[in-house]
Amino acid sequence: KIKVRFTTLNPSASEMLLRVDTVSGGNATTHPHPSSNPPLHACLATATVVQVGGNSSGSGSGGGGDNAPPPTQCGGSTQLIGGVPHRGVILPTAPPPHDDDGSPNAANCSGEILTVGRKNCTVTIDDKCVSRGHATISLLSNDRLASSSSLDEMLFDDRIVMEFGAPVTPEEIRACDTSPSGVICVVRDRGSKFGTFVSVDEQLLLAQQSLARNGDNDAAGGTGGDCETGDETDDEAGGAAGGQIDYVDLSEKQIRAVHLLSENDSDRDAVNNPPRFKKLAPNTSIPLLQLSHGSESSSSSSSPPHALILFGPQGSAIRLSLLPLQFTFSRIKKPELDPILSSLRYIGASHSSQWDVKRSTHLVAPDKTAAAKGIMAWACRRPVVTGGYIEALLGRRDAMEALPKEEDYCPSGTWDSKLKYTPEPSTALKGYRIAVMVDDDNAPLAQSAGADILPIHENAPTTSARADFETWWGMQMNEASRDKLALAVVSSSSKKCKQYSDWLKQNE
Repeated sequence: KIKVRFTTLNPSASEMLLRVDTVSGGNATTHPHPSSNPPLHACLATATVVQVGGNSSGSGSGGGGDNAPPPTQCGGSTQLIGGVPHRGVILPTAPPPHDDDGSPNAANCSGEILTVGRKNCTVTIDDKCVSRGHATISLLSNDRLASSSSLDEMLFDDRIVMEFGAPVTPEEIRACDTSPSGVICVVRDRGSKFGTFVSVDEQLLLAQQSLARNGDNDAAGGTGGDCETGDETDDEAGGAAGGQIDYVDLSEKQIRAVHLLSENDSDRDAVNNPPRFKKLAPNTSIPLLQLSHGSESSSSSSSPPHALILFGPQGSAIRLSLLPLQFTFSRIKKPELDPILSSLRYIGASHSSQWDVKRSTHLVAPDKTAAAKGIMAWACRRPVVTGGYIEALLGRRDAMEALPKEEDYCPSGTWDSKLKYTPEPSTALKGYRIAVMVDDDNAPLAQSAGADILPIHENAPTTSARADFETWWGMQMNEASRDKLALAVVSSSSKKCKQYSDWLKQNE
């Protein structure tokens, strides 16, 4: 049995499980058109690992285009191991993850999860304006294996698992540093003849450029004084330094491809106002900030964070959409749970110890019971699955493999069999504002049933003066009345909230 050491990324932030929709372009009048193949689902688990010393097409691997041979697979495909019984080999002294020129120096250190091109790629597009090895998609992070001097390479049936790549360019490093999860997705042009075009979230990109300028000012000793910075001003220098984005005009077929990849969006504003595009210089990369930084800014949209990438002028394109996958676990013992948690990064999942009404997508439990988390999952209409569901996700070796079905991994238990089920989440407590005094299951339970939540322990005045609390509480009652909500308080015997409890009882 092998013990694998991992760093712990932010467990509350989403990793990267990407859905890949494809549009095929070409010279015919019917082009572009959606691919006849189902969408791909890519993550580290499904990545193809190239041989050490081969023609790697990873994040920092340099040129490609029509003159580059297709990548060489190591062992045929990739198999994920974390949380699944496996035999393996530890290589205790692995080389550094990147050479001086930034190219990957280990088979599983590029973070490359997709290749796009005309031949022998994960996404193969029969379009003469798409190069044989046109572009790559990689996942990068500063938080990789726990030991930088010794990489634990994990093998299963002689197949190596892909790890996050290391950021190389200043833009990649800065994006990793500011990503909520510490993980970013990067597209790299491999020296294509007709170019790679990437949709840009202007607000996010300009924010990154502003951070770059502030960093340069700090390095130069600040912006004040009589410091000389050279002949060019920021505006004259243009590009990222000047806060400018060099957008390109799309061809008719490219515009059609964008519409095809956006027509199912429920966010009509995104359809009516399509994104603008930036063309990558050959053999350069750009972080797809929409996928790593855009969750909060996209919270008002019902469409998942996504990015569009065009390959050449004939309308060949893909859409990368972030699929949320956050597991909450119930009644699973620590020896069994720890390896599962270490494995989640490879399937693009995250986890939370408590049920999160907005973000938890699955409850993982050995059986179905009417405990708090089981009730919350039922009220939110989220699936309850066994640990076998996660093992099935880990067992996917190819992005073309379908995702496992939750109903195939349903735990035993019939407590909910006689409850009336509706596709929509429960609204049993809609119209109520539930005030809670401690951080326990009461708040998510009420919220799962449609209630609005008032956390007294977080929002009440921090002073110990009763008059201040009573003033604040009076404002809460007025706001609830204004919002036409019934205000109810969940009592608690916890010593942490005894003062609040006493004051509220005296106000009854």
